[in-house]
Amino acid sequence: QLFQQDLERYASLGLKVAITEADVRTFVNNATDQVPTDHLAVFAQPYEFSGMLKAALAVPQVISFTIWGFTDADSWVPGTFAGEGYATIYDVNQQPKPAYYELQADLELGAFGAPRRVPTPMPQP
Repeated sequence: QLFQQDLERYASLGLKVAITEADVRTFVNNATDQVPTDHLAVFAQPYEFSGMLKAALAVPQVISFTIWGFTDADSWVPGTFAGEGYATIYDVNQQPKPAYYELQADLELGAFGAPRRVPTPMPQP
């Protein structure tokens, strides 16, 4: 995956990496309800969040993974990107979305069954 390759490039420079303010937005019906206008977005969002987290888990130099915001009701996205929203892992009613459960499963795998993480080689002087 390209994202993991990017993380590995930073790690190969001897850097620690932090994923901060991660979100996955899509087009929505309005800023209040934030119902995706494309029914595939409900499947795409957990897939994209999962890809980011799995890449972070695979690179030992990634020291944190933080999602931006708490619920879609409080998200910065609709106020910044007209017609977009549905960016967090909780909906406007503070209920977990499929992405929440996907990340939970990824973290469980990472804790109890993921392949051994191999550090990215450090540059040699």
